[in-house]
Amino acid sequence: MGIYMGMLLLAGAAITFWNTIRWKNLVRKHGFAMVFLFLISFLPQVAVANNEVLFVPATGQTCFGDTGSGFIPGDDHLELFRRLVTGQTPDEEEFIDFTSQLPDPANDFDIAWTFLFYDDCDFTNSFKPLSYFCEEAYSSENLKVIILEDTETGPATLWYVHEKSYPVFLEDWGEVNMGDWATLYDFILWGKANYPADRYILTLYDHGGGWMGACIDVTSGDYLNMDEIGNAIDEAGGVDIIAFTAPCIMGALESAYELRDCVDVYIGSENVSGFIYWMGIIDDICDILNDSSALSNSEIGSLIIDLVEYNNNTSPYAEWMTMSAVDQTRIQDFTEPLDELVVYMIENMDELGPNIQTARQNAWCMGMGTSSFPEIDLYDYLLLCSEIVTDPFMLDKLLEIRQNFTPAIINNCHGSSEERAHGLSIYFPPTEGSFNIQYGNADLDFADYTQWNEFLEAYYDWQQTGIAGGTAVSNPGISVNPNPFSNATRVTYTCPSSENIDLAVFDISGRAVRTLTYGMVEGGTHSISWDGRNHLGSLVPTGVYICVLKTENGSIASAMVILVR
Repeated sequence: MGIYMGMLLLAGAAITFWNTIRWKNLVRKHGFAMVFLFLISFLPQVAVANNEVLFVPATGQTCFGDTGSGFIPGDDHLELFRRLVTGQTPDEEEFIDFTSQLPDPANDFDIAWTFLFYDDCDFTNSFKPLSYFCEEAYSSENLKVIILEDTETGPATLWYVHEKSYPVFLEDWGEVNMGDWATLYDFILWGKANYPADRYILTLYDHGGGWMGACIDVTSGDYLNMDEIGNAIDEAGGVDIIAFTAPCIMGALESAYELRDCVDVYIGSENVSGFIYWMGIIDDICDILNDSSALSNSEIGSLIIDLVEYNNNTSPYAEWMTMSAVDQTRIQDFTEPLDELVVYMIENMDELGPNIQTARQNAWCMGMGTSSFPEIDLYDYLLLCSEIVTDPFMLDKLLEIRQNFTPAIINNCHGSSEERAHGLSIYFPPTEGSFNIQYGNADLDFADYTQWNEFLEAYYDWQQTGIAGGTAVSNPGISVNPNPFSNATRVTYTCPSSENIDLAVFDISGRAVRTLTYGMVEGGTHSISWDGRNHLGSLVPTGVYICVLKTENGSIASAMVILVR
């Protein structure tokens, strides 16, 4: 009876720990035989008393019942188990000396892929994914994995991930500015020089702000705008795939367009995001890269999206999850006719303004359903326009854009609350007061090379002059300056008439951070300062926040702001 109970408990333990411990990685590190022998070493004693099961391996014990649950430290077996899971190697065991087996880059001329992870943890209360990443990632003859990690409290360090899923320290880079394009450039160039490969994948971790960029560095008070990211990758010779593995709202057309000439496949989320979407599939991505000789970059991008979708079926954030892979070689196939449509709408704004406004009011917004969020799903907006306009030229152009858009999205996944997310968003604040003037001054190729910025200006002019029916279109507005900010910023808002308002700050997930003001205000322009604190007076961490103005008649305006501590 005891041996059967022990076997049952052993099977239960294996199932319980399957997802958290990643048995496949343990077997890869130490071999099946060693892991199996380790597991059966727990079987020596099983006692059943008073309807309680006590699992007693050697001198330690794991108790199930009123006495509690979980491993009790102090047992040699449990210490070995801990070391197996964490990758620590006790001197008395004949484990591999990983650092002594670091491959000589000069001998690796046939590498298929080099995986570059730009791990920017230099922000307040940051989650540090290095250990989780290394637990899953691995290098091989075909694949080399390199990490640059910078934290708020320590220097930047360069790591190589061994074939046994073990991080090997390479270099101390000292204090670096991860928000400086030169750091990203140096990292890519270092990886290419030391581990040259046929193809390269670059992943970035930190906060994101869509067209504004990503990777905030608190120590330096800086961040990477999209022009800097593009310059770094382009100057380093480009990469095959880029994936924003945590930054929010990076599934923006402006961001993808910026990298169209230096990246083949662009992966990002239209909505909020986080490394939780990627935990559990890094090893699967390595498997794909390791055996990818017959796969194109697009096919690999599609497989990665499939993994993200499968991995998040039961995630607590699955409802709001979005992720897409974009074929950068096709991006101009739909942006060129989009620009032609935009020029036409500018020229005919008096006639088309009401339809443009109706479609914008009903378009699917990002930001976990925040209706006033400045980013909207591009395809959804085009589809709404095609349902309400009657202009023949506009209808033909809308159809052409949609037909060319679809093949540019290699693969797209989304949660149940994001069914109208089709892969790329575009910046389209509902009112001029919500418009960030930096959009036209951020060296964005999309704003500089197309007429989208001019279209927004023409649309807001139409709203103010009241062409529709001779009645001025009255909308509240909001803007934030400076943006990004460190200590305090000024929120300026405009109300068309005297009415009750509610002006509040939310984080990117939609949680209320602080109410700045509420109650009756006179019509006109007002401003108020926000010092980066929540309603309890505590400093909020570095990140992306949304200032939302609501009026009693139901109008809403919002502005995105980046806080850099």
